[in-house]
Amino acid sequence: SESARLLESAGLDASELRRCTEQRAAALDIALEGRPMRPYTGLFDANRGIIAIDATAEDRIPEGANPSACTILHAVNLAGDGPEALQGIKEFLDSRCSGWRDMAAARRSTNSIMLHPCSRSERVDGSTFIDSGITMAGCHVISEYHLSDAAVDTGRNAAKSLKLHR
Repeated sequence: SESARLLESAGLDASELRRCTEQRAAALDIALEGRPMRPYTGLFDANRGIIAIDATAEDRIPEGANPSACTILHAVNLAGDGPEALQGIKEFLDSRCSGWRDMAAARRSTNSIMLHPCSRSERVDGSTFIDSGITMAGCHVISEYHLSDAAVDTGRNAAKSLKLHR
């Protein structure tokens, strides 16, 4: 990571950051001409870690299209990434949203997208290098929050730590 590289260029041990394991997932986004998820707006299979959400909104559909006649579907396999994970999403949709493949007007998929740069247990203490005048902030730093909220929270904490350490 860039953070680890910067710390190492300052002669500091960044091995904790280097141990972070990215959390990745397969994802599928589909514009459908129909409402195969009805009456639901979301489906979740806890055993397979797959979630599908109907994200249809007036500002997300083509001009002139009827929102009650189409679906913007986002599906993610939180259990992992790769072609098998993407195939798992499709099989899940086959079992829960009959006919979705024939309704697809547009489809975008990825075998692997990063959800988070490290697992919760791998997050690092933002004040580890405070004696060198360095604090860390970001979603890889220990916080009760996630992603952008964690970045804001840890940024505030980093600034406070530096101010108190002077």
